[in-house]
Amino acid sequence: KTFDLPASHTTTMFSFSMLQFGILSLLVFALASANTVVELRSDNWESLTRGKSIWVKFCTKTCQHCNQMHIAWERLGDEFVDNAEVTIGRVDCDREVDLCKRFEILGTPTLLYGNPYNLLEYGGDKDFLSLKAWAMDVLVPICSPDTLDPCSDLEKEQISQWMKMSEGDLQRMIEDVKNREETAHRDFEAKMHELQVQYDSLNDKNTRSQARMKREIKLLQEVRAMPQ
Repeated sequence: KTFDLPASHTTTMFSFSMLQFGILSLLVFALASANTVVELRSDNWESLTRGKSIWVKFCTKTCQHCNQMHIAWERLGDEFVDNAEVTIGRVDCDREVDLCKRFEILGTPTLLYGNPYNLLEYGGDKDFLSLKAWAMDVLVPICSPDTLDPCSDLEKEQISQWMKMSEGDLQRMIEDVKNREETAHRDFEAKMHELQVQYDSLNDKNTRSQARMKREIKLLQEVRAMPQ
């Protein structure tokens, strides 16, 4: 059995639905206006990130994963809104094409963190609790040429000396340190290979020894079970 609602009642329900929609729109607008995530662009990047530890989400409007983590990222911004040393930011790659090219963004969402001049990529979970826990542990004041307070005395002395060097000399130092890093890594890999060979040899001996003793135990048990 069906019932037809009076036209006036239908109009009232429609008006109420429109009122609900209007209120919801106003709430969304209010939330957007109170956004604590910093919108970063090419024209404000330097001024809003200099001297800070930053965490930036590079995203696009059509990226499903970007939209899925939108609320978590907004809540993260709320957590750090009163921290003058940390910036939680966002870059719209639909609009800021050059900025996203500058940081070699190949897919979204991409989360980069750290010193604005030497950002690293975050690869962990993207739910709010994971983001917050990681941020509380990592996004602390970092030593950099324009943020010396967190630096040790040795780091301050090194930075002071390096600031006086030419770009060419600095590049040669960077290459030298990279070469030493690669050498140390190769030495580590070689030592690990030696240890692996030793482990494999000992493990093989242990496996054969265990098998032999298990056979011996089995035979002894069988002999003991024989009628005398």
